[in-house]
Amino acid sequence: MRTILSIRLVYKGQTKATAQKEIESSMVPFPGLRIEDSAWDVESEVKGVLYSVHNDSYHVTLSADNLEAESVVESTKESYKGHGWTILGE
Repeated sequence: MRTILSIRLVYKGQTKATAQKEIESSMVPFPGLRIEDSAWDVESEVKGVLYSVHNDSYHVTLSADNLEAESVVESTKESYKGHGWTILGE
């Protein structure tokens, strides 16, 4: 099943960017599930799931990636891209 993962890059409570990655999975995602990806050192938790009948896909919202400094926003976005993620709006 087509699954679209979405994670916000956040600094001091403000969303600086949103990254998305499309995967194929036979598993039905659910809140509380923890997902590993090569972009992270620690797995991320599923916070919400939406099933789109129109697109026959799951849209999964992951817990935010809280950044330690605003100066790392651009390098973090590039790191996500290097791991197969797309930055929305770019």
